[in-house]
Amino acid sequence: YFEVKYVSGLVDGYPQVYLTPNNTGDGQAVGWHTPSGSNYRAKNGGTTINNAFSDYPFALNEITIQRKDTTSLLNISCQINENYLTNYWSDGLIISTPTGSTGYSLSNGGSIVSPESNVTILNPIAPHNINMRSLVIPDNSKIIIDIEGDSDINLSIDSRMYSVNCSNQIEILKADFTIGTIKFDNDNFYKRLREKLFWGQDMRNKNIKK
Repeated sequence: YFEVKYVSGLVDGYPQVYLTPNNTGDGQAVGWHTPSGSNYRAKNGGTTINNAFSDYPFALNEITIQRKDTTSLLNISCQINENYLTNYWSDGLIISTPTGSTGYSLSNGGSIVSPESNVTILNPIAPHNINMRSLVIPDNSKIIIDIEGDSDINLSIDSRMYSVNCSNQIEILKADFTIGTIKFDNDNFYKRLREKLFWGQDMRNKNIKK
């Protein structure tokens, strides 16, 4: 899971996000918090981020940063473990778990990752520079995102969408828990890939044992 902060974070294989105003230096608090007098609000009924994430600041599949109310590119600065990576000039950035690698990230050209892999995927959305590609990093990495500008961007945590000002820093860390999933004896990840993505649907493969 990822957990999100006002700086942001991941939780034991899943993202966790925290947002913190750049001028406070505060990135230690666990859970969602906003500066005094802030007016960041979720789209669903105007709930403040602080209230919306106090109960569940986690994502199973991905955290996505996207432009809002503009056709201009975002300038997304990314650090990994406080080491500068790059500035993504793009429509946004997807930070995905292995579980989420077959969702939005896949439709954006990202790699398919086995669920057992202990990694995180960074996948820019429609990058302006064609040499920008998805990047796979260890899931215990600390990801710090800064976005230039003073407008709002859309921040989604799985299916939950929030409006966040660019003046906030986003920090994404691995969460401190995992969840159990149900697996049937006659099923496996690779079988699902073949069936869902029609891999090997070729007459030349008709005699291959599955």
